[in-house]
Amino acid sequence: MRSQLWGRLVVPTAAADDKMAAMVLERAAQTLAINRLAERDRRELSQQAQAGLLNALRNPRGLGEPEALARAGSLGLRHAPFYIPVVFRGAAHDHGRTGTAGTKTAADDPLAGQQEERELLELLSRALKSMSGSALTASIQSGSVGMVLALPARHLEEPALARMTDSLAAHAGGGSAHWTIGVGRVRGTLLEAAAGIDEASHVAETAATLRAPRRPFYRATDVRLRGLLALLRNDPRVQQFAESELAGVLDAEAQGRSGLLDLLGRYLESGGNKAALARTDYLSRPTLYNRLAKLEELLAVDLNDAESRTSLHVALLLHRLRGDSSA
Repeated sequence: MRSQLWGRLVVPTAAADDKMAAMVLERAAQTLAINRLAERDRRELSQQAQAGLLNALRNPRGLGEPEALARAGSLGLRHAPFYIPVVFRGAAHDHGRTGTAGTKTAADDPLAGQQEERELLELLSRALKSMSGSALTASIQSGSVGMVLALPARHLEEPALARMTDSLAAHAGGGSAHWTIGVGRVRGTLLEAAAGIDEASHVAETAATLRAPRRPFYRATDVRLRGLLALLRNDPRVQQFAESELAGVLDAEAQGRSGLLDLLGRYLESGGNKAALARTDYLSRPTLYNRLAKLEELLAVDLNDAESRTSLHVALLLHRLRGDSSA
């Protein structure tokens, strides 16, 4: 189909008439290709309709709940007492991540990003069908797919999300790990859930920068301070604060003295516990104390002071978030 091979038709036994068998196979292949094209056209039209509706629901401008439910119902979303906003953020769109060898990421090739989103939409459709779920799904911006998932009861929130992520992983052959999933708060109306897409998108984008072990999905309570800093990271005053706090170390690293920022990060993440850091890094205490003394000299602060450590930790988180967004 359009120069893309996606299957073969095979006659399993010897045919009495090879020419007749070849003709039957060719016509069967043409029929299947036409049907596949028609199915894809219907699916793409449905996705476009859902994208238009989800955008309208997020910016209702006079659209009431009854009309919203009616329009969503015509596209397959079943009426439910609760709805959950969910956003899937593609790894290829998260700065600082790279694709496999020889492949282009969405940051390098917009077409690759669109293909990635299309594949996810198809996987989500299969996953929802397999779990008898009901949702509106659509691309909401480059690299992100939004969803409003119908929920029969509030206590089914966790099981429903777990089933969805498990089903998605099963249909993707483990490929769902390439997506970071942000979840908003459960809402009692469709319009409120659609408005929660922004919150879920922020959670997904921020969670993609976390260095902790990956989770199936994230909530606002999982990103906490990092989520707040992600919102503020482009503020010039915040940038100036981070650069001022880390100036000594950043200058030293620019001159070739690498490893200082990593050491500072490990020290701050250990809560200032020098003994624990020495054990983790397999360093003698005198060696570690000497390196930390050099850090104090470069930063012109006392690392034993709790407020100084807090200030440096916030500045370091901002620096890492800025680095992820500009890599």
